[in-house]
Formats: sequence, C-alpha cells, structure tokens
Amino acid sequence: MPSWSVIGLDVFAEFARGSGLDERLAALAALPAGGQGDGGRGLCETAAEIAAEIAALIGTAPLGERVTEAIALAYAQVGGGPVAVRSSGAQEDGTEHSFAGQFDSFLNVRGLDQVVAHVRRCWASGFSERSLHYRARHRLPPDTGGVAVVLQRMVPAERSGVLFTADPATGRDDRHVVSAVHGLGEGLVSGAVDADTVVLDAATGEVLSTVIGEKKERYDAGTGPGCTVSPVAPEDRGTLCLTTEDLTRLHRAGLRITAHHGTPQDIEWAIADGTLWILQSRPVTALGRPLGTAPGHREPEGEERLWDNSNIIESFGGVVSPSPTPSPPTPTPRCTRATPAPWGSGATGCARSRSGPRTCSATSTGGSTTTCTTGTAWCAWRRCTR
Repeated sequence: MPSWSVIGLDVFAEFARGSGLDERLAALAALPAGGQGDGGRGLCETAAEIAAEIAALIGTAPLGERVTEAIALAYAQVGGGPVAVRSSGAQEDGTEHSFAGQFDSFLNVRGLDQVVAHVRRCWASGFSERSLHYRARHRLPPDTGGVAVVLQRMVPAERSGVLFTADPATGRDDRHVVSAVHGLGEGLVSGAVDADTVVLDAATGEVLSTVIGEKKERYDAGTGPGCTVSPVAPEDRGTLCLTTEDLTRLHRAGLRITAHHGTPQDIEWAIADGTLWILQSRPVTALGRPLGTAPGHREPEGEERLWDNSNIIESFGGVVSPSPTPSPPTPTPRCTRATPAPWGSGATGCARSRSGPRTCSATSTGGSTTTCTTGTAWCAWRRCTR
C-alpha cells in the first residue's frame, strides 16, 4: 500500500467549531429530514441552496492554527510530492446506507497550499446537494457525522482497476471480478473508459470469462491537479491489459484481504514497475441476488439474454426529485434504441460507436424533421422518434 496519512474526524470537528459550521448544521438539523410523505420537503426543496452556502463557508472560513498544523503534518508524513486527496465519510459504508461515490476525491495534488484547498473541497462534498437529498430520502439527519480525509502517495500506474471478491451483479461469492484499464483508474471509476473485465474462480483463480474493452484512452497524472487523457495505441486496445501473473497476484491479494475483513471486498489497485499496489478496500455494500434464487423463480433453459449499459449521468445531469406540482407531460424528441430504419420508412438510421454521443435526425411522413442526440448506451444503432 502507498504511504498514507489521515486527517481525522477530530480535525474536521475542530474546524466546524471554529468556522461557525456547527451553528449552521444545528439550524439545518431543524429542517424536516424524512424522505417519505411530507417529511423531507423542507430539505429537498432547499438542498441546492444549502449545499452552496456550506461549500462557501468551508471554502473561506479560517482554518485555525491547530487545523493547519494537522494538515501540514499529514502531508509531511506521506513524504510530500503528488498525493491523492480522498474523502472518507464517517457513514460512507454501512449495512443499511451507503454514501460510496457521493463524496469527492482528487488525484495528483502537489504542494501544501493545494492540499489544504482540496481538503476543504473534500469536507464540502459531505454536504453536497446529492448527499443532502440522499439523507432526506432515507430519513437521516442532515449532519454527515464528519468527513475525514486520506492523503495517499500517488502511484504512477501503468495499469489499474477494481477487484470485487464477489460478483456484485449476482451476489455469487465463488467468483472474483476484475476490471482493468491502462494508466490511472480514474477513467474506469468515472465510466469514461471501456475496461477489460475478467471473471475468476474465487477458489482457484482460474479464468472463467474475459471481455476485452475498447480502452481507447488512458488517464495519467499531469503537471497539476487532475489527470491528462491520451489515446491508447491501437495494437493495445484489442488485447487484455493484464498478464497471467497480474491476475494471479490480484486473486491472491483478494483472498487475503477478504479473509482479513471477513466479508467480500471492493478493492482499488494499481500496478507500477512490476509492483501491485492496493489503494483502498471497502465492503461490497450492495450484492445482487444470484440468478434463479428469487422465490418461485425458474430459470428458463436455453434463453438468450442481451445486456445493455448506459451512462445515466448524460440523461440526468443533476439531482432528480419529484416535482411538487407535476405538469402534464409534453411530447419531446427522444432517441430510442432500434434496428437500422429501413429506407423509405420516414426515419433515418443513426450509426454510432462507443466513443461518444452522436446526433441523428428523423423525418416524419408529414415532412417535419426532428434532431436529437444519443446518449452513451452500448448499442450500435439508434433512430429518432417522437
């Protein structure tokens, strides 16, 4: 594991007391927090405004001498240089609720001033609009319980990815699922890069199935915070980016980490200069039910299944919540998955690749033309309809 240090909940608590954040959170707690019936309307309706106010407060309030010294000490303990600044919410991974993915983390942050600025951003992400809505829906108090921050030495990854020590889709604990990309894992976790996926037998490490992703791009550390994106060589796109030795080491590491924690793990890893680095491990909080185990379910024999994956953030750019006064639906142009439209049918087929959205148009029998943009669903053809 790379060198790391934690800026603990006690540091955040001292900052909250000295900055006035405690008083704002106390007022926030008076708002209805329930997510059912009329219990959550107050917080839901004002979540965006509250999140912006708290972010501004955290971003500008004086840190105080002790808080500043704690951050400087944590940065020194990892050796300075480029680090990952990772949020770690007190309630992030639980048995009933999971805030995984709702708090921010930042890569390739250099220098104490930048580290301090990104620690503030991690703290603020604990009170994001998305997080506040989640709390309201689940009838949780709006206070996060605190946000710790992990500083971790950056690894110049040649390959990286995620290892699940149980299949998160089916719940099978006799499978390990490995996803891998070239470069840093940011392209994988953000969904920007189509990764390789390998399913292993949990007991033996035997490869059970392999899906080669396109891997057109890779993410690497740049000169400043964040990542640079560059194309992957064409000859490397169609081959698995992991070797047999890589898979063997990942399988063994997965067994050890799962045995240590006693529950299936979601493990982020990286490989650099022949060394396997474990970046973080957390419980798999939402395992699916194995196929065919639902009460009364009989698995059809010989039935073919088609799986489709879409990037939902392109369809829903912000927090989606019920409107208090829903208005009647109005027909809007949309792109729907379909087979190529036959010539002369009045609709023009829209070919696309996985590289991104494309625009297509359709002409109705009445002569009007509709233009729309497809999302990033993994299909080869779309057509526009009303």
